[in-house]
Parts: sequence; C-alpha cells; structure tokens
Amino acid sequence: MALITADTPDAVSKSRKLSLSVDLLSELFSHEEKEVRDAALEVYIRRVYRSHLIDDVKIVEDKSGVTNVFWNFKLRDAPHQSEAPVKRYGMLSVVDSIDETEEQLGNILGDYKKHMELEGCLTEEGCVNTFHVAIRSKKNDNAITDQDALVSHIESMLKAHTDDLKCLGVRMVNYLIPQPPKLPRYFSFLECSDYTEEPLRRDMRPSFPYLLELT
Repeated sequence: MALITADTPDAVSKSRKLSLSVDLLSELFSHEEKEVRDAALEVYIRRVYRSHLIDDVKIVEDKSGVTNVFWNFKLRDAPHQSEAPVKRYGMLSVVDSIDETEEQLGNILGDYKKHMELEGCLTEEGCVNTFHVAIRSKKNDNAITDQDALVSHIESMLKAHTDDLKCLGVRMVNYLIPQPPKLPRYFSFLECSDYTEEPLRRDMRPSFPYLLELT
C-alpha cells in the first residue's frame, strides 16, 4: 500500500516493484481511505495502458456509490505511422456487484457519453474506445462458482445496451472480478462479436493482447 502513495501515479505505474502486484491493486479499489482508492485506480489504469499515451485521468464518485474513472489515450507512434494517432476514450466503473452493474449500466454509459461530450453517436473514428467494470473486493462474496453462467449473465446485460455501446464507439468491454486471496478474474467482450466473450482473452489483463501484437 505504501508503494502506490509514495510517488505520483505515473511514476509508480512504471516501477518494477509493481510487476508482481498490479493484479492485486483491485483489492484497494474499495479501501476506506479515498487517497488510497484513487491512487490504486490511477496506478492500475496507467500500468495496464502503459504501452499507450495517456492524456488525463479523472476520478468521480457519484451519489449512488459508483466510482467512475475516465481517461483519454492514444496509441504510441508506430514506425510507419504518418497520421496523428486517433484520440481514444477509456472508462472504468467500480461497483459493488454484478447485479448493481445491471441496475446502473444505463446511467454509467450516460456518464461516459457526457465525458466524451457527445451530442449524437461516434461515426468517423469507429469503435476504438474501451469500457471496464471492476467489482469491489469482498471476501468470499465474489467467488465464481459457475463462470459460464456468469459470462452468459454479463452478455445478456451488454446485449440490452449494444446500441449504446456502439454509439460510444466501445471496442472492448472488460470485467474485473477480485477473488481474494487469489488473483482477480478478467473477462473481455468485443464489439466485433456483438459484445460476446472472447474466451482466448479470459484472465488476461485488458491490454495484454495488444502487447502480444507488438512482440
């Protein structure tokens, strides 16, 4: 815990000491101290998106208890890239449970649209943005007993909001579910398959497939 508040989130996210504990940052998303919660969230985003250029990170806690993190990012220049990189948007919402996600998803996506300052829908850039949901860490409460049923439940929720997600240009939806004392579970749902899960990405950090493409 001392590590993530010892320096700026940007500096901490680049620390080698964080390599083995980045997945466990999610357990601090529900810490009683706001300074620790905010630091854990920003360090997580900056670490997971370390291969990108992040312009800004904004953390907002709303009255319903949902914590939203917004950031803008760009792909780092590729050797043969002649045009300026497209500005992309990211959002992470921290909620108490999967059921709360279902109840709040419409409002959460509405907040995302406000952050993007959209009047209508994205049309030119296509689907280049990302949306993350993190469940707050609770001992034993997040244990996944039937992962196929869980995935089906999430797919059903996303299907009900497919038009909203595509309007926002969301390319990938990622769910992070803590499993203390084990590592958290990751589930990714892609726009190219109408927001159904991509099994090959299960339990991969959201940006890990992109890093594999670069190697």
